[in-house]
Amino acid sequence: MNEKNRNITCFLIGFHRILIVIRSNIRNPQNMSLLETISKYCISLQEESLTNFEIFKSEIIEVVNEQKEIKELLNNALNVYEVDPITDNLSEIYRYLSVISDSALEICTQLRQKSFDRAYDLVDAIHCLPQALVCKKQWDPRAYWKIYIRPYRERWDKQFLENQERKLFITSFFKFVGHDY
Repeated sequence: MNEKNRNITCFLIGFHRILIVIRSNIRNPQNMSLLETISKYCISLQEESLTNFEIFKSEIIEVVNEQKEIKELLNNALNVYEVDPITDNLSEIYRYLSVISDSALEICTQLRQKSFDRAYDLVDAIHCLPQALVCKKQWDPRAYWKIYIRPYRERWDKQFLENQERKLFITSFFKFVGHDY
């Protein structure tokens, strides 16, 4: 696989691991900065700008620099250069980066409002998406939305990511039938 695939794989596994750390301590005040950094890099990756994983990693570590235990945990979690498998699912990943970014920003909104249960449920619903995208053989978008997003919607927000889901599945349908709309 080429370096671009390796780089994107590292980012997605990094996002996944950071979300797990956030979920483990949802009330940590640094979570919003971690999530904003994830969102920023999702947008950068989506625009296919030159994005360096090591710079991302250093920004993440800087956010938690004062929290020695979390710093060490994230530093270890983000040592992903020997990652396997390296994804070749780039087109699907690019389609879902906005979902990860929008979710990260929504979690920030809930944390600002001190809606910790809602923020936790959303982190729980979204944390596995980056890993699922990397492992494309096990990736089933309809199952993902049904198992992870639907319960969040039923409990908290009926319209959460509804437009993105509709757009993703319409685009998938037209690609499937051979049209590019």
